[in-house]
Amino acid sequence: MSKKVIILGGGIGGMSAAHELAERGFDVEVFERQEIPGGKARSIPVLESIDDRG
Repeated sequence: MSKKVIILGGGIGGMSAAHELAERGFDVEVFERQEIPGGKARSIPVLESIDDRG
């Protein structure tokens, strides 16, 4: 019988938890309400460089 975990939120904490649990053999599913996972962590193109936010 597999162990299933559902994680709400695809920010750094949720994605880290998903990774660690998957490494330990859990069947993990992450739900994120935004189009792109990452929570407050973002990289935004500004002129000719990348601005890291969050």
